[in-house]
Amino acid sequence: MALKYEGKTAVAGPLIAAADVSAIPDDVDQLVAVPMHKRRRRLRGFNQTDLIVRRLAARLERPVAKSALRRTRATAPQARQPDWEARRRNVAGAFAASPRHAGGRRFLLVDDVTTSGATFDSCAQALLEAGAESVDAWAVARGG
Repeated sequence: MALKYEGKTAVAGPLIAAADVSAIPDDVDQLVAVPMHKRRRRLRGFNQTDLIVRRLAARLERPVAKSALRRTRATAPQARQPDWEARRRNVAGAFAASPRHAGGRRFLLVDDVTTSGATFDSCAQALLEAGAESVDAWAVARGG
């Protein structure tokens, strides 16, 4: 993906403008990006999902929840995991949510690519444990 691996950040806008958002629930309060570990962000220079979520939030006219969810530890890239169980173990407990910022809210969790759904599951679990009312997930692309 040109955005993620080649740093072509200008594609984020057109990508979201062309995206099918028809399945996103109307009752979402806030959008939240799957967080990237600070070490990986420093190496890449940006978080592609932050770019995506900001543009999607503008399109949907919803705010971005910047402090609701954080990555608590670095994980190996999910794309390098051999199967669903390995992906699930890789991200288990890797996220934490703030009850102050998550409590009672309906979130749309956003990522650039989803394959097994393990990252979405781990993030959603953290948000729900912090008191979120609901968590729906949306990704730009689905990997194989």
